[in-house]
Amino acid sequence: MVAMRLAWFSPLPPDPSGIAAYSADVLPLLESGGWSIDRFVDRPPAADGSNVFNAHDFVWKHQRAPYDLVVYQVGNARWHDYMWAYLAA
Repeated sequence: MVAMRLAWFSPLPPDPSGIAAYSADVLPLLESGGWSIDRFVDRPPAADGSNVFNAHDFVWKHQRAPYDLVVYQVGNARWHDYMWAYLAA
């Protein structure tokens, strides 16, 4: 069975956001349920082999191989500002 592909927009730790902490908790659970998840953040960490990408990569990645679902974890802190441009993508 092919894993469903999920694009996840959210700040991630160490960003000081409750949503970042929530995402850190829920993403492993979704992956254990069979989802293949690409995380899209404002500034990804240095290459570490994880599925964390700069949000600017979303458009071409989605056009090349569309995601089955896109999730935006939007809050009212500045850590979420980068997402607005992608909500209509």
